[in-house]
Amino acid sequence: MSEDFAWFPTCYLKEMLRPCVVETLAGGVFDVEFSDESGKTYSLTAIPADSLIALRYGPVAA
Repeated sequence: MSEDFAWFPTCYLKEMLRPCVVETLAGGVFDVEFSDESGKTYSLTAIPADSLIALRYGPVAA
């Protein structure tokens, strides 16, 4: 794995997990929680801001 993704959890995450920033840490790093639709947490990891992308959930036209 490249150094760009050294923060990534070493375990495989299940599909359809929702990432959520839960805390801002020092140095442009965020604690991000990965949970399922019922709220069960699968991973909590620190991720640098430059590795984040904005995800928006909403209705999709058919």
